[in-house]
Amino acid sequence: MIAIVKSPAPPASLARAAAAARLALVQAYEADPAGCQQPGTAVLKPRRSIYAARDVKQQLQADQHQKCVYCETCFVHSSPGDVEHYRPKAGYRQTATDRVQGPGYYWLAYEWQNLLFACEDCNRTRKRQLFPLANDPAGRARTHHDDLTQEAPLLLNPAAVDPAAHLTFTEEVARPLTPEGKASIAAYALNRLALLNDRRERLRHLRNEEVLARIFEADPPFIALEELVRLYGSVEELSRQIAAARLASQCATHNAAEYAGMARANFPHLPTV
Repeated sequence: MIAIVKSPAPPASLARAAAAARLALVQAYEADPAGCQQPGTAVLKPRRSIYAARDVKQQLQADQHQKCVYCETCFVHSSPGDVEHYRPKAGYRQTATDRVQGPGYYWLAYEWQNLLFACEDCNRTRKRQLFPLANDPAGRARTHHDDLTQEAPLLLNPAAVDPAAHLTFTEEVARPLTPEGKASIAAYALNRLALLNDRRERLRHLRNEEVLARIFEADPPFIALEELVRLYGSVEELSRQIAAARLASQCATHNAAEYAGMARANFPHLPTV
């Protein structure tokens, strides 16, 4: 997980429709506050065609370099992914075993800063309606009349805070540095088996590239030039492979790289962009 920078202005379709759509939800709540306390209340159901419009999803994907905001997997080649609400729209849970409480953060359903792009595993299987606070229930915003700044969320929002201050990686394993890091690793299942396997393989490739990229920096070199030429077939091919390894190594910690957070923790000397 790394910090992301969202486009400051919402996409055009959201900018056009959000205010009126939010007002409709607020009016529905005001008309029957008692009837809106159940999670998933029909009158508070936001319109997916607005918050997940094509240009909204495309802008989120571009801002996040086509990666899941939570696990940093590049998955769009195999799954469409979700427009995710950081503060859940239809109900919330303080813990994973709690019943879903209502209403959700209905007034934020179309709020640009509340929208993120996530893989289906992180969003639908893991986080779902989970939104724990360090100061629940006293600090919980329950309606559009409440002050969100009084909340102390335990889940990290990479569009609002830098996750590197809250979690790090030892090899491929995510490790917490703060209570927020611990809660986020658990909620987003950042150490689930499939992720650990992918990150381990990524780390193996990065280490191989790092060795090749820096092979002649040691004195004496790690391996004789003649052996390398024999391995790659020619001096030209060896030179090409070293150049490619240097480029790959330098790019491993860039914002667009898959699992950049893990790479930054394991290769702190590499630049970040």
